[in-house]
Amino acid sequence: LPEKIFSAPSYSLDLTRLTFLGFGQLFQSLEHQNYQAASQSVAGPVGITIIISDIVKAGNLPLFLWFLGVMSLTLAIINILPFPALDGGRAAFLVIEGTFGRGVKPEVEKWIHFAGMVFLLALILLITYSDIQKFILHQAFPFLP
Repeated sequence: LPEKIFSAPSYSLDLTRLTFLGFGQLFQSLEHQNYQAASQSVAGPVGITIIISDIVKAGNLPLFLWFLGVMSLTLAIINILPFPALDGGRAAFLVIEGTFGRGVKPEVEKWIHFAGMVFLLALILLITYSDIQKFILHQAFPFLP
């Protein structure tokens, strides 16, 4: 048990590194217009629900707890990215303010965050659509990966 407690930070760093590697592969797939590979590498609310459902059906509590931990860490990493509408985006505006001695006009910042939120919501809808397609395809052809 003590070894497990002390290995947690190291494991978290490894998962963080793997998360960024996954982002890199996702962007490479998108850059090469390989949308199928990009779609397979992400999961939205529907995909995550299906994964959790499968884990719960298997009755595997350690795997369920591990998955919740990985999801929490991944969401934390995404949230600190300097993207408008996320906490990291807000922090970026604070860095700008600290660097230049004055912040971006509140009205401009509001619209930048609004645009970021619209983009994120559109991305969620697109990923959810992809999840539903993958689910329907898997139901019709369960032998496919």
